[in-house]
Amino acid sequence: MAKKDNSELYLFSDTATAAGEALLTEHKEEQAFYSMPTSPASNLAMVVFTHGKEQLGELPERMELARNKNTYTLTASDTARQITQQQSNGDLITLELSDIDKLKGTNKTISKLFAFSLVKLNEQAEQGGQLTRNTIEFSLQELVDRGFYSNTVNARAGVKKAFEVLTNMKVSGTIAKGKKKNIEQAELAVLFTYCRIKKNVVTVDLNSRINWEMLTQFYTILPKWAFSLPVKPWDLLYYVFYLARQNLDKISKQGYFTISFQAIHSRLVLPEAEYTKNPQRDIKDVIERAITEIEERAHTPELQFIPRYNEKDNIKEYLSNGYLEVHFSGAYAAAFLDLYKRNTKRLEQAEKKKEQRKENAIAINLAKRMEAEAAKEQAETSTEAEPLTV
Repeated sequence: MAKKDNSELYLFSDTATAAGEALLTEHKEEQAFYSMPTSPASNLAMVVFTHGKEQLGELPERMELARNKNTYTLTASDTARQITQQQSNGDLITLELSDIDKLKGTNKTISKLFAFSLVKLNEQAEQGGQLTRNTIEFSLQELVDRGFYSNTVNARAGVKKAFEVLTNMKVSGTIAKGKKKNIEQAELAVLFTYCRIKKNVVTVDLNSRINWEMLTQFYTILPKWAFSLPVKPWDLLYYVFYLARQNLDKISKQGYFTISFQAIHSRLVLPEAEYTKNPQRDIKDVIERAITEIEERAHTPELQFIPRYNEKDNIKEYLSNGYLEVHFSGAYAAAFLDLYKRNTKRLEQAEKKKEQRKENAIAINLAKRMEAEAAKEQAETSTEAEPLTV
């Protein structure tokens, strides 16, 4: 199996947490993280953006080949495209793009700007799935500083092009929230109603009539340097941190989790093995180059990607049997540990509320029964005390 040296890795511990906190203090800007809202609906949008206009038709088959448990349906009508995701637990999500022509290959930063908008939504305008204000704002210079673009002129053009798609993207669906409660958005509705740029400040209007919890059901972390990555490394890094939230228990216990190469191949929308004459160049090298670019940009042993595969495997065996170990330590471990603790606390609080509701219901029923019995006894006593009439 091919592997990298992991001698510098270590698991969650007080030492890891302390080291992470110290590093966060020492290199605050470089090692800072965004709190990133996620959900099945927002992830579906990211998958659609990664496929783009040219490869969107392949999405259902690709997901099936990747052994994805969800079912995808694509409906085309003139320039509109509607993608429906039926999850194995019964959840149903529909995403609609009114003009697929605007989602072409040149619109490369749309997935980054969508993710960044959700980050700003969390920072400025949303709490518990409810809007606290109807707009989000960020400057073109911030996008330059974060590595989206080389200058504000390119940033202005990129924002305009991306929001031509984002202001015409609609979502609807039902997502389970606990055993008996759902998050619902019955009708297809746009998320962002308008985008304008004035004095190099971007203002995005939010649809106050949509259930924003469809997009902010969960949270993960995202390093602030992530937006400076090229397209394929960005797609992979976002996918890693999206899955990391679902693997908090593994990360907290062993310091890493794994992703199959087949899943990565599907997520990065790489050519199918049988349809490329050079699978080493078009598949394996692309995956390994994305890994290398992420690690070089992270520039820390605290985030390490370790490919595991047999050097003698052909490309199909490489995809089927190979996988990527994603290791976290130091500041990354500390950030995920904090997220894990907050999630655990939230679940414990939810369980306490559930038990409290049960106790309250029992107390209310007992009080009603006692009240009924007291009323019955009083009625019987009143009857016995009435004088006989002759």
